[in-house]
Amino acid sequence: MQVYKASNPGLGVRVYFMVYQMTAEEHKYLASLRKEKDAFEKLIKERGVSTHQLRRRSCHRIFADNAASYP
Repeated sequence: MQVYKASNPGLGVRVYFMVYQMTAEEHKYLASLRKEKDAFEKLIKERGVSTHQLRRRSCHRIFADNAASYP
């Protein structure tokens, strides 16, 4: 698809998925979507926690450095 789209920049490319309801194929497709969604949510949470921890450590370090400079 990417090669076709790059070769034909003026054309719009549409992709359709056809899946029968209540089949193993649908179940497998939905499970893979759920797994991908969960992985992205976990990544977002981990990034958010790690940046929050970095900010807290920076604030504590600045506070400690300032406190050490006072007699």
